Amino acid sequence: MSGHIKEQEELGFAVDRAMVIKGFSDGLGEEMQLTEEEMQTVLQNLDKKLNDKRLEQAETLAAKSIADGKKFLEDNKAKEGVTTTESGSQYEVLEAGSGEKPAAEDTVEVHYRGTLIDGTEFDSSYARGETAKFPLNRVIPGWTEGVQLM
Repeated sequence: MSGHIKEQEELGFAVDRAMVIKGFSDGLGEEMQLTEEEMQTVLQNLDKKLNDKRLEQAETLAAKSIADGKKFLEDNKAKEGVTTTESGSQYEVLEAGSGEKPAAEDTVEVHYRGTLIDGTEFDSSYARGETAKFPLNRVIPGWTEGVQLM
């Protein structure tokens, strides 16, 4: 219950905690101020308002994320050594390898570190202490394209 109240407050809804406590007390003492039908209506309206607010916040966050991503790509492509492919993927050779480049149909074994544009790590084979093996054409297009360039 406290989690729901906290979420409502974080979403900008005023919560009268004294009324919440009175509601529990009234309910336990069978001194209900509302009928079951009225309570359902109030709760459904609250759920709709909360869902609308969650959606609004998600849309705002998504728009900011898209704008930040576009800015990152624009700034990054101007850096020395960064190459932009026809698809829009960007890469930089930190240390040139040798040997054959893999084909999309090949299975590859890699160590990798996935980060957000702010540098926050979200996945890492290094952190797990083991490489990852996967068919190159079974991952996201950017991986398929990028690994073939290595």
